[in-house]
Amino acid sequence: MRIPLYPTRVAADFTLLPSSKIIDRGIPIPGINDIFTGNAPDIGAFEHASAVDLPPTVASITRVEPSPSSAASVNFTVTFSESVTGVDVLFPFNDFTLFTDAGLTGAFITG
Repeated sequence: MRIPLYPTRVAADFTLLPSSKIIDRGIPIPGINDIFTGNAPDIGAFEHASAVDLPPTVASITRVEPSPSSAASVNFTVTFSESVTGVDVLFPFNDFTLFTDAGLTGAFITG
């Protein structure tokens, strides 16, 4: 099989071009890729010409408590680009990851 035709792998854009040979070449897997356009699911991360497989993105992160704070913990509200459910923060289903600046220790995600 040839390399699929992506707009650019360098920029991590794995959407398919209209000329890609892997459009409509996948096998439906119930609950995974059973929402698709065309005759069959596409092979790859995203369904061509459709937003059905695009994951939600973080729209905003807002600190709940006033800043600065000497509290032992602080809370943030994370708003996504669409409604989400079942977000896991524990291995092996890490849907959400915390990145911190150097020097910050003890940070973790709950709930």
